[in-house]
Amino acid sequence: MLHWNKSWIRQGCWVWFFCLGLLFLRIPSAEAHPSIIVYLTLMEALEEDKGKPGYQLIQGLDRTQEPFSIAVPIPGDDDTPEFELNRFVLLIEGNTSKEPLVQFRLLKRWPNTRFRWLLVDGLSDLKANATDTLHYVYTGSARDLKKLATDGQDTITVDTGPAQFEISKTKFNLFHKVTVDGVTIVESGASPGVVLTGSDDVVYSSKNDTKVSVTVEENGPVKAVVLAKGSHVSSEGKDNLDFTVRMFFYKGKRRVRVFYSLRNASKRRVEHVSFKSLELQVKSNLKNSNFVVRNHEDESKGTLKDTEKVDVFQGNNNLNSIQDPAFTQEVWPTGIEGYTIKQDGNELKKGSREQPINLMYAQLVEGQDKSLTIGTRFGAGWWPQGLGLNGDGLVRVGVFPVNNDKEYTIRYRSHTTREHVFHFAKGVSNARDEFFKFQYPLVARHKDSDVINKRHALWERFASHIQEWDYYQRNKWPVDDNPNATLNRRPDLEFVRYVDWSLPGLFRNYDPAKIALHNFLRQDNRLQKLEKFAGGYYLMAEQRFQYYADKAIPHSDDFDGSKALEEVPALKGEDGLPLNLSQLPGGNKVVTANVFFHPNHLHGYGLSSWYYLTGDERIRKAYEAWGEHMKSQADKNNSGLGLAWNLFNWAYLFDFTDDKDFRTLAMQAVEKMVLPVSEPGKTGGTDWQRGFFVPKDQADREDRQIPTVVLGAILPNALGLLEQISTVHQDQDKLRSLQLGLARFMAEEQWTQYSDKPGEYGYLPLTAVDKAPAEDLRKSPDWQGGIQDVYMNFYFGYLLTGEASFLEKGKLLMKAAAHNPAGVNWYQDLPSRQTLQNMLENKEEFQVWRTLPLRVEKGSKPGSYTLHWTVPDFTVKYWLKYHTKTIVPSLGFDKATRKYKFDPTTHVPFFAATDVVNEPEPKKGGEAQSFTLQDLDPSKEYTFSVKYLSVDSSPPPKPPSAESVANEPNSSGDGGDNGDSGPEIPGIINYGCGGCSTQGGGSLIWFWLVVLFLGMGLRKRMG
Repeated sequence: MLHWNKSWIRQGCWVWFFCLGLLFLRIPSAEAHPSIIVYLTLMEALEEDKGKPGYQLIQGLDRTQEPFSIAVPIPGDDDTPEFELNRFVLLIEGNTSKEPLVQFRLLKRWPNTRFRWLLVDGLSDLKANATDTLHYVYTGSARDLKKLATDGQDTITVDTGPAQFEISKTKFNLFHKVTVDGVTIVESGASPGVVLTGSDDVVYSSKNDTKVSVTVEENGPVKAVVLAKGSHVSSEGKDNLDFTVRMFFYKGKRRVRVFYSLRNASKRRVEHVSFKSLELQVKSNLKNSNFVVRNHEDESKGTLKDTEKVDVFQGNNNLNSIQDPAFTQEVWPTGIEGYTIKQDGNELKKGSREQPINLMYAQLVEGQDKSLTIGTRFGAGWWPQGLGLNGDGLVRVGVFPVNNDKEYTIRYRSHTTREHVFHFAKGVSNARDEFFKFQYPLVARHKDSDVINKRHALWERFASHIQEWDYYQRNKWPVDDNPNATLNRRPDLEFVRYVDWSLPGLFRNYDPAKIALHNFLRQDNRLQKLEKFAGGYYLMAEQRFQYYADKAIPHSDDFDGSKALEEVPALKGEDGLPLNLSQLPGGNKVVTANVFFHPNHLHGYGLSSWYYLTGDERIRKAYEAWGEHMKSQADKNNSGLGLAWNLFNWAYLFDFTDDKDFRTLAMQAVEKMVLPVSEPGKTGGTDWQRGFFVPKDQADREDRQIPTVVLGAILPNALGLLEQISTVHQDQDKLRSLQLGLARFMAEEQWTQYSDKPGEYGYLPLTAVDKAPAEDLRKSPDWQGGIQDVYMNFYFGYLLTGEASFLEKGKLLMKAAAHNPAGVNWYQDLPSRQTLQNMLENKEEFQVWRTLPLRVEKGSKPGSYTLHWTVPDFTVKYWLKYHTKTIVPSLGFDKATRKYKFDPTTHVPFFAATDVVNEPEPKKGGEAQSFTLQDLDPSKEYTFSVKYLSVDSSPPPKPPSAESVANEPNSSGDGGDNGDSGPEIPGIINYGCGGCSTQGGGSLIWFWLVVLFLGMGLRKRMG
């Protein structure tokens, strides 16, 4: 039995109260900023093992000090302190004594100059198929760690510790010299570098380019990147296509990761260029070597004499590739199927189309002293690919391999990028394991995906898979018994050979690469059944973005893409119009139809999110090239989809580049094509009585059928993002009015509901605005269960009104998607759907516009009116409108009877009323406030309506009484011109509080007073 000692109690109770007080006390520190602590989950990026039943990942590998990268978001609040990059540290959870080596790079700032995205590069250990938790914090001690690269006059030297690499700045040949553990493996100047064999059999080499640019692109204690840009040049000085090489070096590693991009986007050569082969060639000093080559089952091994060579050729195979039927045999890069491994022409091993080489590596080994391993990441997916080993020590990576049955052709204004590895070792390294770690790297994501929401780092909000699963459970929706439910959805690694963006299917309206990225980020380790799939989603997104960056982006390497016809006359036809790609030389050898994003399906916006996650500078350059192209689209794309995607892309590009031209282009298009009043049968624009938008290509059509996805998803999304990046008060009001009109139209007029059973409510794919619908839409072959992506319409509808009916209908639409039939489960993965779910579960975090009760007095001066109200708590902004008609929320048009609830001759919807541009700044909550409008037409009568923006979800206050107004001093309320609405924070969808907080100083004072009195009382009793 435990006995308590009174003296211990007397002495210990003060300690107890003191410790309890510390739980409530937050001691600010100039050195530590807990607000930016972020917890990261480290894992292997592994794909599904196709050889095992059910969904199982391939077996991973133990990692020792392997590199990883992830970008972390930083809050943009003005009270967030400035940071010094060398004062961050990364810690392993549960092992604070071990501090991984790490470096940080700033990727993006907020408009108020605070850090927004910070790239973390680190090294860490990890057990196979496991996860680990890391977190980064800000520390007060600056660290001065040695950087890997040294930039000399003629060479760049990279010292990783065990290996030293020299790269020539004048005769770029990949590796000028390589020394590993004190042993030289590549002698100075011995390597040929990048070697291209032209259609004329002339050899063109990177080593011959006297104008090559070789620089250190990134340099730190963990990672260094060397960037080389140049041309392949013959010994006579003739050039043939351009290249970009990025070489990644890591602390403690003998392995080099090489991105090679073949570029055909120069104004010097306007044609689709053909050639015979292209190899990355490195000449080692390994002699009389053994060789190891991977086949589809295990490894092929042997020995090589000085004059012998081994070649691997991987042709067309059945790895999961996306290739449109238009990608015919005529334009395929090879007619060879399967793979072959040959030694001096003699076949060692072969495989059929159904037997691809998944790990495509080869290795030279000289006795037990030295080895060199080469490989191509996912080589079978990007067929044809090849590898070569020569007995004299030359190793060859076939980006476009020899021994093909036809020439290769690279399309004009495109890039082709492949990722390769070179691993140098003293002694014999495990080729398979080294390549496996290269192909399936360590990746990191935020342990709590909600941190991206809380820091407003991306436009959309996340709902993690466990949040989705839990939400389904609480609502009794399918959880794990549906093949498309949360617990059963799986990533599927695909290699995009070619996509026809105009192919039928609703999925074409979205960016599948961005969806895969979001699925990676929204995994949650609290649901372990799904957590293991995160790496697969990473690979899925990575490969798709590679295709976007190379082939779907119209590149312009040495000219401004928005002025292509001016700077590149060869692109202009005799009629002055741009030539079709098929009209350029070599057009019959490449796919030219819809090779770029289709005007109605501009998916490139996800590239910015991928850059923020990875810091990949190749992605940044590609997205900037996409921006040049988008600047040329100002007067194009008159369809609803085209215009909506133009607006969305311009807004995204402004957020990424800070180039105000993109914002200007977007607002000019809104002013010209969206804001004007639409006249039935004549002009496009907006119907300001009912709230819908009519695109120009539908203006003179009798039926005026508009895609529902435009009116309910893409256009509202674009307008919402534009409002967030706008700094002009009048523009913000116009954009909100358009959003509100669309929200009312879709949620009130067009919503069809027979019951609350899935399939009994929703929308048709096309919205016919000029005719009454059929009596029972369920009988229409186009009904498709009524499921249409208008999640953002309900999201914005609630934000702009605070009316629960928007969320009720949005939740019904989410319920229908949860019951999707097989084949359309992707509805559940749409970022817009997750954004709506986040709102449904966290309404208190959002600032919402609500109608504010008013009392109006006529002024003594003609045309003068004074408005009186009581300020709701937490109000941050007003939205004031007036009109000569009575202002109502909507006119209540009935699509079946074709009649209005409120007469349009005497009533006007709030969204169509006239905006006041000089609303006052809100006073404190609970105070009386007045505002006077002057110089209105004295011959007319006016009505007024005002909305207030507040995070408070309580009902608005009652209208102020005459007595309270009379007692208010100096309440003329002129307000002045509000103008700019404050710091511009692009990329935030929340409308919300973000950094809003209440100060707890007073609470702490009261707490310590209570502690003091209780303590004194207890001491008196026990004394």
